[in-house]
Amino acid sequence: MLTSRRFATPVAASVLTAVLLLGLIWVYILGTSLANVFGDLLSVSSWLTITFYILTALAMTVFYRRHIFTHPRNILTVGLLPPASAAFVGWVLVRSFQLATSAEKWSMVAVIAVGVLLMLLARFVWRSPFFGIVRKSDNPRRR
Repeated sequence: MLTSRRFATPVAASVLTAVLLLGLIWVYILGTSLANVFGDLLSVSSWLTITFYILTALAMTVFYRRHIFTHPRNILTVGLLPPASAAFVGWVLVRSFQLATSAEKWSMVAVIAVGVLLMLLARFVWRSPFFGIVRKSDNPRRR
């Protein structure tokens, strides 16, 4: 599995995901009207963006957890605002998903399924070096 030397990201998985998504969109366009496709695409894209934001906010809070109580400002900017904003946009995500059409819901399920499948393939079948990269948050004394 090819990993970018500069960004340490799985290049082949990103390209394969993009190609699969384009293929799924093309098949979906052939089966429905173009107006429905754009509406569903915008919904699914916004859900993925919200999910990315939630995961980023939570990951940032976990990564900097040792710094939360080092300064009064950090309590607000690291400890409270990111999880609170993640909770709020999570509520927006749940509410919008409840009001979604079945095509939008199944599109989201398909995107998540393809993503999880590719992640598992990269990890266990292709043995991507990406999963062996030492994280900055790892404590070398614990190894």
